[in-house]
Amino acid sequence: MGVAQVERRALVWSIVATAVLGGLGIAWGILGGSQMILLDGMYAVVGILVSLLLLWASALAQREPTERYPFGRESVTPLVISVQGFVLIATLLYAAVEAMAATSRPDGRSPTGCSRRSPRSWCGCG
Repeated sequence: MGVAQVERRALVWSIVATAVLGGLGIAWGILGGSQMILLDGMYAVVGILVSLLLLWASALAQREPTERYPFGRESVTPLVISVQGFVLIATLLYAAVEAMAATSRPDGRSPTGCSRRSPRSWCGCG
């Protein structure tokens, strides 16, 4: 088995595992009313899309050079990894904005009903 086949197989397994965990995260986030778990599940779904993009880039990079692409298409892979980085940064910014919005409510309560002024909230509002 070649390196490209091993890479593709690993990406497919990654997609399957992420789909299962992402689905569980979304369901748990909705049922439990947790924005953080829901965000994690949604990020998993976005991760699936990026993994599919990486799978496509891997297959594209393995093609032989052509007249139009005399040096091959290996440059697609770093481009897709750049997109993955931008997605991670966008998710980080979204999470930061949501966290600031949740902690700056005038009544001092988070969306889960925990008081941010209470020591109980410091331990996960358990």
